[in-house]
Amino acid sequence: MKKHLLSAVLMMILPLSVMAVEAPATTTAAHPNIGNKGEWLTKDLGLSAEQQTKVEAIFEQNRQKSKVLHDEMSAEIKAVLTPEQFAKMKEKHEKMREAHGKKGSSKE
Repeated sequence: MKKHLLSAVLMMILPLSVMAVEAPATTTAAHPNIGNKGEWLTKDLGLSAEQQTKVEAIFEQNRQKSKVLHDEMSAEIKAVLTPEQFAKMKEKHEKMREAHGKKGSSKE
C-alpha cells in the first residue's frame, strides 16, 4: 500500500515540479517583458501595451503562486519520506529537469 501511495504522490508531484520551474521568458519587440505565453496573446489578439502589461503581471503572479505551492508540497512530501526515499526522488527530479533542458537544482 505504501509503495502505491508513494508512486501516486510522485506521479502527481514530478509534473508539477517541472511546471513550477519555467524557462526564462523570451521577449517580443512590442513589449520586452512579455513572455512566451503572452506572445501568442499579443500577436493573435492584438493586445495593447496596457493589456500586455496586465497579462504579464497575471502570469508573474501565477508563477509565484505555483512556486510557493510547489515548495509547500515538496516540504510536506519530504516529511513523509525517509531520507533515502527523498534522495531518490530528488535524483529522479534532477534527471527529469536535465532531460527537459532545465537548469538549477531542486530544493530540499
